[in-house]
Amino acid sequence: MDRNIFIEKEFEQFCINYQKQPIIFGNNDIETIRKNFEYNGDCDDLEYPCIEKKEIFKLCNDKYNLGSVEVIFFHPVEYDEGFDNKVFPIVYYLHGGGWCCGGNKKDYLLPRKICYFSKSIVAFPVYSLSPEAKFPIALEQCYEIFFLIVNRIEEFAKKLRFDSNSIVVGGDSSGGNMIISLLLLCNTRNKDPNIKKLFLINPPVDCNRERESYAKYNGYFLSIDAVNWFLKQYIENDTLKSHHLVSPINATVEQLKDLPESLLIFGELDILKDEGLEFSEKLKKAGVKVTPIVFPGATHSFLTIRYFQNTNSSKQALKNIVDFILDKKK
Repeated sequence: MDRNIFIEKEFEQFCINYQKQPIIFGNNDIETIRKNFEYNGDCDDLEYPCIEKKEIFKLCNDKYNLGSVEVIFFHPVEYDEGFDNKVFPIVYYLHGGGWCCGGNKKDYLLPRKICYFSKSIVAFPVYSLSPEAKFPIALEQCYEIFFLIVNRIEEFAKKLRFDSNSIVVGGDSSGGNMIISLLLLCNTRNKDPNIKKLFLINPPVDCNRERESYAKYNGYFLSIDAVNWFLKQYIENDTLKSHHLVSPINATVEQLKDLPESLLIFGELDILKDEGLEFSEKLKKAGVKVTPIVFPGATHSFLTIRYFQNTNSSKQALKNIVDFILDKKK
């Protein structure tokens, strides 16, 4: 690591430990990679208390076999405390993990925090992972589930106590990539889901690895080898790299113009930072209201790895997301 680059001490220690036993991509099978990427322990039910409800969504699609997908709904504890007339914002959140990892209890930490602090219902789809399910299977699953939930809001808003005027979508890392692509699919298919806001945490938005942040921060936890390996698992062939649903930065201004107000969060030491900032500028050109925030001294996954949760960056970024969801102004 470059001693001239500022890095918070927790991130520095994590990177030092990681470099002692790095994950060797290409030399391990997918299950070994998944096991090695499980940095968090299971999220304790008493940690950021909320109510977990699970539902299986059976998906029908004329083009793809999407199967059935479990969705975890994190409800604020107030949901069962007799406030029958209270409605709650809903956050549709897609987890990260390079399209290949995640979706288990080790990934519940951030959605539980969002639920606990924003008093929102957080929907967390456990979508199919790559390489078993190649692009666009997981994306299509998340799209279908989202509209089943949206239709439920319109039909049963009072019964289920979702606030149909407060739909927020978001995702971290590859989940951020897919949530952008989901919104682009809405545009292509002439769907208007009435989404109020979008938040993105360190999303990969381009398959081009030539930006400065790739050279400068390669190995600060996330590496070029890692993102290339993950991408190879996700897509069937290299011709898809330029597809705007794989590299959303390639979407036209016309395709982006209907995206909702957006909050983009980056760790300064993340190799994905430069493409994310470039994407935020493209959103601005499309007329989207955008707030990009870069956290000095932070790496990739600084909001989702438990080891980082007490860092200044993680605590402030969580507050930014919660305030954004609740429409709190600075």
